[in-house]
Amino acid sequence: MTMQTYKSKVREYTVEEKTLNGKTYIVVPVTMMMEGVHQGSHGALLHTAEELGKIPASWNGIPVTLGHPQAEGSPVSANSPTILEQWALGIVFNTVMAGNRLKSEAWLDKDKLATNVNLNDRIANGELIEVSVGVFSEDEMTEGTWHNEQYVAVARNLRPDHLAILPNQVGACSVADGCGIRVNQNKKGEITMTVNEALDVLKADGYRVPTITDNSDMGLMEKIDELRDLVRAIDENSWTYLEEVYDGYLIYCQENQTGEKCYKRNFQFNVTTGTPEFTSDPVEVVKKVEYETVITNNTVVKRTRKTNLKKEDVIMANEKCTPCIAKKAGELIANAATSYVEADREWLETLEEGQLDKMVPKVVETKEATITPEMAVNAFKEGLKAEEDYIALMPTVMQEQMRSALKVNSDHKQSLIDGIITNTEEGTWTKEELAVYEVAKLEKIAKTANVRPQSLQVNYAGAAAGMLTVQNNEQSGIPLLEPAGIKFK
Repeated sequence: MTMQTYKSKVREYTVEEKTLNGKTYIVVPVTMMMEGVHQGSHGALLHTAEELGKIPASWNGIPVTLGHPQAEGSPVSANSPTILEQWALGIVFNTVMAGNRLKSEAWLDKDKLATNVNLNDRIANGELIEVSVGVFSEDEMTEGTWHNEQYVAVARNLRPDHLAILPNQVGACSVADGCGIRVNQNKKGEITMTVNEALDVLKADGYRVPTITDNSDMGLMEKIDELRDLVRAIDENSWTYLEEVYDGYLIYCQENQTGEKCYKRNFQFNVTTGTPEFTSDPVEVVKKVEYETVITNNTVVKRTRKTNLKKEDVIMANEKCTPCIAKKAGELIANAATSYVEADREWLETLEEGQLDKMVPKVVETKEATITPEMAVNAFKEGLKAEEDYIALMPTVMQEQMRSALKVNSDHKQSLIDGIITNTEEGTWTKEELAVYEVAKLEKIAKTANVRPQSLQVNYAGAAAGMLTVQNNEQSGIPLLEPAGIKFK
């Protein structure tokens, strides 16, 4: 194998021309992936530095493709003869894990690159270019939040397939996030573009703007990268990242097992070396948003937003808490209907009186229902459906007496019904019709039919076959009703 190297300095990164096995390649530095939450085909996944850096060498040798390869509209692996012939543009070499970045070199076939004029010109001009990795992973379906970004799963056991160059698209880990074809090392030189100018260029190209807020109208995108590196070098045992940049100072945050804290620190660029350096000790700050009360006399009050207050300023604000606010905060903590505890006192005392008043649980008055004796009796009756329900409420001695009385009444009623049907013209009454009447009414009907059940005694004892003995109470003076076809002697 023979290799020749030619270097030419361009604006954003160094382009190298190398020869491998008789073929010429254009070699450019690339950041393939960074630790963080990235939106891919499987949704928002968390890619940790631990997983990205498990085996950096496993990324070497994967093909570089122009876009993600597809077959019949569906994504496919780049590692097949047909796909490589149609999509491959080069090879990945020299992969390393630098901090939280997976860095490498894209070796692009010079002849194939020349067929894409746009991409060839952009690389020749040293422009930032989007990339995206094609990788197989085992997703751990665990939802969570990483630096205020939500994810649906954690990517585990990464198996690299290809690196896609996206000249006209934005990658999951975009240029704005710190990925793409770009410089892989700190670069020192003269200032040629302000941060705002660089942001405008990115916006015009359709890229997502970085989260860093620029209030100074000074500096370079490469200077921002240098500030990021300066912040990361503060503590290698914690996750430290640049939050915001202002005129002469910056805000950075540190996250470790005990939580997250943010700090303000002054900096300047060394005139001799061109590198940034801190000029003050860190001061802990908190991010705070405040809104002024709106005046209701048709005057619009501008709401103000204050950020990055010093911790001392927050304490001073708390010291201005009036006794009334302190009292109301204590009442909220003591109120059993709330979930506030003593640890919430400091936060509660930063609120206004009106806000604390709204946090007091409302007491809902309930009226006692008036229950009358009639209502109680009716409710009691609703639960009694059968005779035995009522009998069960009586003393044991009375229960048998009640059952006997009910049987006598039932037998008497049945006797009345039988007598009425027997002593009236056939079809006049049915047993079902008479059964719904009370005994008193049945007795009245029986009188109209000259039926006196208590005076009729049917005795079968000693009677011959077919012989019926009927005893009449002669003292009553009421003759027996003769059945049809029968005459009494």
